[in-house]
Amino acid sequence: NTFGDVYIPEEFDPPQPQRISQLSKRSHGVSSDAIVILDAKTISIPGFYYDGQGNDTYFWVGQGPQPSTTGYKVPDEYG
Repeated sequence: NTFGDVYIPEEFDPPQPQRISQLSKRSHGVSSDAIVILDAKTISIPGFYYDGQGNDTYFWVGQGPQPSTTGYKVPDEYG
């Protein structure tokens, strides 16, 4: 069950920072302002909100329009 997702357009051209859509609102109050792709490895999620009530919650990145098993879990502050 995903709490939110964002689509990065095919025409995205790093390393120029680009604004894209905000997180889609799925559950647990997840919301944000427009996401900024800073470079090929860095994104900024201004205005990020999450109610903290989900179990085993993390960010998932990968290619394609939907999360899939070919993506990667983004490490948290503990690795």
